[in-house]
Amino acid sequence: MAQPKENTKKLMCRLAGSLVSWLTFQQSALRSRMYSEHGMYSPIFEVASARRWKIRPQFPVKIDGTTKYIDFVFYGITKKHVKNDRVAALEISYIRKRNSESEKISNDESKLRKVRVNDFLNGKYGAIKRYVMIAGKESHLRHYCKSHFKRALPLFKDKPPGNLGWMFRSPIKFSDENLWCVLVLVVPEKESHPKKPTAI
Repeated sequence: MAQPKENTKKLMCRLAGSLVSWLTFQQSALRSRMYSEHGMYSPIFEVASARRWKIRPQFPVKIDGTTKYIDFVFYGITKKHVKNDRVAALEISYIRKRNSESEKISNDESKLRKVRVNDFLNGKYGAIKRYVMIAGKESHLRHYCKSHFKRALPLFKDKPPGNLGWMFRSPIKFSDENLWCVLVLVVPEKESHPKKPTAI
């Protein structure tokens, strides 16, 4: 029986699940120096490339007359990928403390909203899906959402997230009984079509 084709949502879920395992492994191996945004680039690159996605790290985009850089753009060019859902722009953050990274995450979301189809290879591969991936300890992520992104809180209670995103948790609790988590947020395109509001 043929396997279903992989779209950008499935890619993001695989990446987030892999990152949770990767962070859990780093903590087990006492490698706290690996807890960082840039430390997560390598596992993301490896998992996506193994799944036959093409990857453009630090992809430059002109936004409001200034060149900005997207952490990753993934695009699928094989029959393995869904034809109309095969381009994803991804921004990544690591929350080290409860109040860290809130301004950066807000800026990342704003930046992604302004990315247009033609910004990536002149629209050759179609629509762009936009995602923000936030990793950290569950208590830090929950505190961030309470303070800055309240509509993400249902994801911590395993309620149906709708179009908002997904939460992934480590199966292992360490001495502080705090789980590693990766929160994936779906960023809608800037609302330019009032007849089709984004349901969040």
